[in-house]
Amino acid sequence: MKSIGELLKTTRQEKGFSLEEIVHETNISRHFIEALEEEDFDAFPAEAYLLGFLRNYADFLGLDPNKVISMFKNYKLSEEPAPIEELVGRRKEIPWKRLILIVSLLAAVALAVVFVPGLVRTFMAGRNAENVVDQDARIPQEYLVESDFIEMTIIAGDTIRIPFDESVYSFLVQKKNKKIIL
Repeated sequence: MKSIGELLKTTRQEKGFSLEEIVHETNISRHFIEALEEEDFDAFPAEAYLLGFLRNYADFLGLDPNKVISMFKNYKLSEEPAPIEELVGRRKEIPWKRLILIVSLLAAVALAVVFVPGLVRTFMAGRNAENVVDQDARIPQEYLVESDFIEMTIIAGDTIRIPFDESVYSFLVQKKNKKIIL
C-alpha cells in the first residue's frame, strides 16, 4: 500500500503535472506541495492548513479527498503512541468528597437511631413526672366542680363533688389494679 506522499507524487507524475502547474492551479505554495509529497507534516502551521491543502491537492489530482484524509488520519494515529490509560484503562479515582459526605450522613443516622429514642423517653418521662404526684407527699383533698371544664391532679383518697340540679354528688377516688375508680 502506498503512503500518502507516494500516492500524491505518483498520481501527479502519471497525469503529467509539474510542481509549478500544481502551485499555479491550486494556489498552494510549492513549499507545502513538496511537504505533502515528502510527508513532512510538521512543516504546516496547524493541522487545519494541512487538511485543507491535502483535500485541495487530492481533489485536483482526481483522487477521493475523503479517502486521502482518512489515510492521513490513520497515519497520524499509527505514528502517535497510545496513551497508557487507553491501553490499560484509567484508574478510577475515589470521589473522596462524596465518600466523606455519605459516611458522615450514615454516622448521623446511626447516632440518631441510637440516641433519639432514649432522649424522647427521657423527655417524656420528665413531662410525665410533672403530672405525677407522690401520694405520700400530700393529703387527700376535696374538689368542688363548678364549671364545665376543670383540670386537676387527683390521687387516691381525693373526693370530687359535682353539683347537679338541687343536689351535690360526691365521688371518692380509689385506686385498684393501677386504675382509678370513682
